[in-house]
Amino acid sequence: MHNKKNFKYLILLIFFVISCADKSSLIYNSNQLIDYKLRRPSFWISKVAKPDKIIMNKQNIKEFNREIINMNLVKDLLDSKIFNKKNVYNEIKSIVKNMSKRRLYFIDGRLINKYFYKNLLSNIDLEIYNDIKFNFAFITRFSNQKLLPTDRKFFNKRNDFYFDRNQNNGLDIGTPVVVAHTTKDKKWCYVLSEYSNGWVKSKNIVKASRNDIELLNIMKKGVIISNKADLFADRNLTDYIATARMGDAFIYVKELENLYEILLPYKDKYNNLRYKRAYINSIDINKGYLPLTQRNIIKQAFKLINNPYGWGDMGFEQDCSKFIQQIFLSFGIKLPRNSYAQSLVGKNIYNFNKNNINNKRKIIAKDAVPGLTIMYMPGHIMLYTGKHNGDYYVIHAIYQTEVKIEETYKKLLINKVEVTPLNWGKNTLFNRIEKINLITK
Repeated sequence: MHNKKNFKYLILLIFFVISCADKSSLIYNSNQLIDYKLRRPSFWISKVAKPDKIIMNKQNIKEFNREIINMNLVKDLLDSKIFNKKNVYNEIKSIVKNMSKRRLYFIDGRLINKYFYKNLLSNIDLEIYNDIKFNFAFITRFSNQKLLPTDRKFFNKRNDFYFDRNQNNGLDIGTPVVVAHTTKDKKWCYVLSEYSNGWVKSKNIVKASRNDIELLNIMKKGVIISNKADLFADRNLTDYIATARMGDAFIYVKELENLYEILLPYKDKYNNLRYKRAYINSIDINKGYLPLTQRNIIKQAFKLINNPYGWGDMGFEQDCSKFIQQIFLSFGIKLPRNSYAQSLVGKNIYNFNKNNINNKRKIIAKDAVPGLTIMYMPGHIMLYTGKHNGDYYVIHAIYQTEVKIEETYKKLLINKVEVTPLNWGKNTLFNRIEKINLITK
């Protein structure tokens, strides 16, 4: 009887999966559609004339970052201009107002009602305007940054669980932030990071001072250059602490045999900031930022290939703009967090408002630089890898696209970082590109 019951549930589960599937989708793996050589960095590097030429030096990159900050696309946490109570107050209220107007669903399919938002607003307690105070802090473990102070996930459609509309970003261990406000129940803090604002769980934050943030900026850095890197409390690398991601930077202490020693901020039992020594395999970290060359950019990008797609860093992964951001953080370049903002930085070589669409192919052929060129379409951004057999290719974190199979266009769920040609789809990626920029001065 027990086995029959389990079999019955199995049949129901299979029926549910089949009934919920998109009938137009193609059961295909993108690996089968892409030649394996195109998924290797060396293939694209071999097409570059001078792959080791320095594109921007440290001073150039510093000036490049300052331009982005001056455009208000990235924040300088030490700049007093960001400590604006009125702006934060209006921002928090605006987010609640805008979210409550949308037709959103919980994971169980129930429509989110006005009473839910009313309770959230009560907990935010913005009526006490003077409670908005700015304090420096560090993130002590990977944290989901939310638009609203709740772990509940919000979805545009029932049974569509890939895109939590309450997810704003992911903040890694050691990330400096500014805490602006705390909920009435003290469980959530509204924090400003260099790239995004939102709610983070209070237990994942330790209060710091301005000097602590300045120290991180001026000390020598150990920069994560692997896709993901584990941090340990001991030199034998057996006492696991946490995992860092590409582009994360920590205070560098010294290099040991096959190891780097770094400092991690943590919260002691009295909720005070302390630093502890942590150890990391030397293959995962670099003393300082990598030199900005085409070889290094392409190598960094391909370290992330096959990584699962993660909207707003869901599941400790990356979406299209975080993918681009992580790559360039390896070189000390601080790109904005969303795709549209990224399309505003660097040297623009194509803009559909200024250039004839018929010139797009000529511009790519003449001016696009493999590894250094980002291509933007509404809601998505990609890194150009080069030309092969007459097609232009990009590497990007992509959820799904279309492919032509036997004269029929089919939806293809990719859901990871992948290399694809720009000619895929009925309305191709190539046709939808609106801006092409070089990440250089």
